[in-house]
Amino acid sequence: MDLLKKLSDIKFKTVDVKADELGEGAMLRVRELSGCEQMEFYEMLQKKDNNVKAMSFALLCSLVDDNGERQLKSLAEAETVVKGLPAKLFQRINKALFTLNSGDAEKN
Repeated sequence: MDLLKKLSDIKFKTVDVKADELGEGAMLRVRELSGCEQMEFYEMLQKKDNNVKAMSFALLCSLVDDNGERQLKSLAEAETVVKGLPAKLFQRINKALFTLNSGDAEKN
């Protein structure tokens, strides 16, 4: 068994989140985190006053386009997005992240 080959073939689960706040019919695609991304996210959450940075990191890793490429290119860019998201959109994205990373979602 070629483990590295098998790992490169893995398709991460995604879910599309309704984002009408960004324009009628707008959707954001959220991808599950890798194991390392998830560990780093949880490590960030453990640090005092680090929630915005942790959520920014999660969005940096998980907001992808139709080809699976990251939508955001830096942590600073992701922080700007987190700070500008309306609460209801933030909650929908957060719910998608939780569902994907708890293993309860189906693949697109």
